[in-house]
Amino acid sequence: MFMYDDRGSEVIAKNKEIIRDLYKKYKEWILDYE
Repeated sequence: MFMYDDRGSEVIAKNKEIIRDLYKKYKEWILDYE
């Protein structure tokens, strides 16, 4: 995980299954790509 200032953070994994539960739990927090 890479933390930023008030902009948020990035969560990166080689395998998407590793972070799938995080996505499901926090998907409403994820901004659309600009």
